[in-house]
Amino acid sequence: MEAHQRCARRFGERAKGQESQTKCRCRRFPERQNDAKRGDRGYDGAKKVKGRKRHIATDTDGNLLTCVVTPANIGERAGMKLVINILKKDVPELKKMFVDGGYDGEPFSLWAKTTHQLEIEVKRRPDEGVTVRDGIAQVPTNNPSEEQIRMAFEITRNGKKAFVVVSKRWVVERTFAWLYNFRRLKVDYEEKIDVSEGFIYAASSCILLRRLCA
Repeated sequence: MEAHQRCARRFGERAKGQESQTKCRCRRFPERQNDAKRGDRGYDGAKKVKGRKRHIATDTDGNLLTCVVTPANIGERAGMKLVINILKKDVPELKKMFVDGGYDGEPFSLWAKTTHQLEIEVKRRPDEGVTVRDGIAQVPTNNPSEEQIRMAFEITRNGKKAFVVVSKRWVVERTFAWLYNFRRLKVDYEEKIDVSEGFIYAASSCILLRRLCA
């Protein structure tokens, strides 16, 4: 982890003054089915999967800042609280974090604001909450936004939902793709959680070194 932090600091010096130093994105890796593996693991009742979750935070360029591995029974917000506790020690100047809908909720935002003076901004898909029934899009009954109404017209005209580019989204998903290029991370082979985290930092260090040397 120390080697990764040195690489991240060096890369941050090259990008000094950019937005990536003050804002970050966070999400978790999807669990991997690994019933026969040893070590601390849990069961995610929502996805019906036994294994672990890998919670990560990146800057707005997609460079890994912090990761925490937990059993799958640990909720997303609980896991991200562990990430934020570590992240604020390493990056005390962090003021804002972009998250997806999985981290929505006033209690989580209030905890981040009061404990770490960190603003949480939820980046939603514009068609979130819009449902399609018999080829007709329906908006939420509770105060739909103008964007949701516009998307409902678009979906009704096209007959289905389509991919929509949203600012500040898909940054972490791209980091997932980078990390999945490392065979060791495609399946969680490790018995110990700290070893599992170490391989994620090692893979991210390789990515940062390649970018530094480019």
